[in-house]
Amino acid sequence: MFDLPSGPDAEQEDILRATNALLGRSFGEIDEEIQGMADDERARSKHGVANVIESGYFNIETNSSAEPDFGKAGIELKVTPLRLTGNNELVRPKERLVLCMCDYMEVVDADHWTDVPALRKKLEQVLIIWYIHIVGQDRRTYPIVWWTLWEPMTEPEWSEIIQSDFEICKKRILNGEVPSEKHTQLLGTCPKHGGGYDRENPEESPRSSRVAQDAHPTLDYAEKRGWSIGLGGCMDLFESATGLEKASRGRASGIELTALWGAAQERTPHDIPRFSDAINEDDDS
Repeated sequence: MFDLPSGPDAEQEDILRATNALLGRSFGEIDEEIQGMADDERARSKHGVANVIESGYFNIETNSSAEPDFGKAGIELKVTPLRLTGNNELVRPKERLVLCMCDYMEVVDADHWTDVPALRKKLEQVLIIWYIHIVGQDRRTYPIVWWTLWEPMTEPEWSEIIQSDFEICKKRILNGEVPSEKHTQLLGTCPKHGGGYDRENPEESPRSSRVAQDAHPTLDYAEKRGWSIGLGGCMDLFESATGLEKASRGRASGIELTALWGAAQERTPHDIPRFSDAINEDDDS
């Protein structure tokens, strides 16, 4: 059985030790050891794979708080998928990382990205856990393959990139333009609502998709958006975290699955199955 950490009040050393114990495990295996059963609905629901780790393993209640998930250690937790590519020989990030709501007025009042309270809290320390999403297979078969504790506030290279992106976003906000990920290298924004925002006629948009009229420096009906790390930035993060060079298979590019397994083997005190063993080649993945 796993030696589980003690929720939001866990110490950093215990959090990282527990995280390393996850490498090579499948979500079904983790959920079975925690719950004593392999068919827990959390491992099969749309957001269940992340909940198995956040709620089941780390004992953190699902919430939308601006505070870090591990409050005592000041660590934000992100459980995020990789996708297979290059004839299932490579992996790369499947989704952006969504951080927190973008407060337009806080942005225009700030000179540096660390001056925005919510953004600073979410990016001070980020524990990113990557797993492989395998198309056509039960979510319980997905393996956890890597993790990193990302600390951009104390890593000048990342902080400088984020600051450059922040300045681009700030300028676009002041100009009444959308500060999207396509204009930046790492940090951008994405829609943060249930849909329906009308860019051509924003005043006709549902209230749930737009901020209050006094919540934007130049626009009356600005879209609700959240700070995010786009796919390109996520790939840069993954490449840096693993220390492995990007490889190619035809037009596809990503981190080699065999090399990632080898790096994970060196990182853990326990033997882990080959990541390729989790893939059912009979499925269209």
